Amino acid sequence: MWGLPQWGSSSDSKTQQQKEGEQDGRSPEGTSGGANKAFASAASFFSNLKSTITTMADQHFKELDVEFKRNAALKREQKRQEELRKKVIPPWTALEEEKSILEEDLKQKILEISKNERNFMVPPPEEVFEFDLVSGLI
Repeated sequence: MWGLPQWGSSSDSKTQQQKEGEQDGRSPEGTSGGANKAFASAASFFSNLKSTITTMADQHFKELDVEFKRNAALKREQKRQEELRKKVIPPWTALEEEKSILEEDLKQKILEISKNERNFMVPPPEEVFEFDLVSGLI
C-alpha cells in the first residue's frame, strides 16, 4: 500500500535505499568505505584515549599511594617521638615527693649551664683519660 515495504513480506526484498547503496559502492547497511574508516579511526582514537587515561590514572594512584605511605610513616614517627617524650624525665625532676621542693632551683641551675658560652666554646682538655669500666664497677 502507498509504496512502503510490507513488514514481513519477504526476506529477499531489499529496500530502495539498500539497492542504491550497492550501486554507489556503499555497503548494504548504507555506510560507505570512508565512513567505515572514520568509525575505525574514531574507535582507535577512543581506544588510545582510554589507554592514556588509564595509564595516567594508574600513575596518579601510585603517586598518591607513595604519598599516603610517606604520611603514614611520618605520623608513626611523630607518635613514637611523642611517646619517647612522655618517657623522658628532665634531669631536674625529683623522683621522690619530699625532694620535689628542690626542682625549681635545680632547673634554674641546669639551664644556666647552657647560657655560659665558655661551656661550649672552650676546647676539651688534651689530657688522655683512661677509663676502666670493670675496676669502676668493683
